[in-house]
Amino acid sequence: MRPFPNVSEARFQISQGGGVWPVWSRNGKQLFYVTNTSGQVERHVLAVPVKPAHGTTFDWDPGVRLFNMAPYMRSSQRGYDVSLDGSKFIVASDANAPALVSRTVIRYVTNWFEELRARVK
Repeated sequence: MRPFPNVSEARFQISQGGGVWPVWSRNGKQLFYVTNTSGQVERHVLAVPVKPAHGTTFDWDPGVRLFNMAPYMRSSQRGYDVSLDGSKFIVASDANAPALVSRTVIRYVTNWFEELRARVK
């Protein structure tokens, strides 16, 4: 991590062993990331509690392992986000991925307003 906007002032390593796809919680009190351990089958999502300190410094606790992201990954891009309250995750996964947890299907419709106009005419 680095302070913003003066990113050259400091640098902090949060992950232990590397990580990818960091996402801040909406309240700024947690940082989520996915472990990036090469050669490992499992890639866990970790939550790191972060506490602001003075100036460009802050304190953080060790990451807490939440779940294994590997069964849901479908690309080399970040395919997840955190809900507003930080209690749920939305994960873009392959439809053929094993259903290890309950899933909700979300249909994403583009140009829905134009479709609505066409239907009400």
